[in-house]
Amino acid sequence: GDWSSDVCSSDLVSSPLCVGSSYTVSSNITGGGAPYTYLWNSGSTTSSITQTSAAGTYTYTVTVTDNCGASCSSSTSVTINTLPTVTVNPSNGIICNPGGAAVNLTANGASTYSWSPTSGLTPTTNSPVSANPSATTIYTVTGTAVTGCTNTATASIAVGPAVSLTSVTATQSTICNGGSSILTANVASSTPSYCTTTHASGCSGDDITLVVLN
Repeated sequence: GDWSSDVCSSDLVSSPLCVGSSYTVSSNITGGGAPYTYLWNSGSTTSSITQTSAAGTYTYTVTVTDNCGASCSSSTSVTINTLPTVTVNPSNGIICNPGGAAVNLTANGASTYSWSPTSGLTPTTNSPVSANPSATTIYTVTGTAVTGCTNTATASIAVGPAVSLTSVTATQSTICNGGSSILTANVASSTPSYCTTTHASGCSGDDITLVVLN
C-alpha cells in the first residue's frame, strides 16, 4: 500500500548551492514501520545522498519502503549557481616609498567584498579600497554574489625602498657648440628599487649639474 503524502519527503540540507561545493539531499520519514529501504532516481539506496554538480537545476526523487511493504515517493529540485567572476584592478601596483602615494584597488563581479590581509587598507571592506602597506603585500579579495556563492582575486602591491638622488655628473663639463656631454644621475638606495623618476615629484628630489657651452 501507500503512505499518505505527508509522511515521506525529501529535504535539502546544505546551502548555499554553488558550483564546486557538495550538497546533501536527505529523506524525511514520518510513520510507517522500520526498518526502511530507500531508492533514489540516481540509483543510490541510502537515506541521504551527497552530490557535487555543474550549474543547473536537478530533480531528486526518493522512494521509501517500510517493513510492511508500503511505500511513498517524494521529489525536490536543486538549483546550482555559478561562481561570480571576481576581478581587481589594478592587479599590480607600486608604492615608491613606505608611506608614499597609495594605490586604489577596485574589485568587480560580486555584490560584497572582503579583503585579506586588511593591514594598509582604507577602508578594509567592500570596494574600492586604498592600499598603502609598509611592505610588499599580496591582497586577496573575496567577492560574494547575491546567491551566496564566492570567488577570489588577488592584487600585488610592491613597496620600493627610499631612493635619494645624490648628484648628477657630466663626462665633460665644458663643451663646444654642437658637442655633447653624457649626464649621469647618481642615486643612493639600501637595496635595488622599483622606483625611477626624472622629477622631484617621484621617488626622490632632483639635482642639477652645470655644463658650460662655449
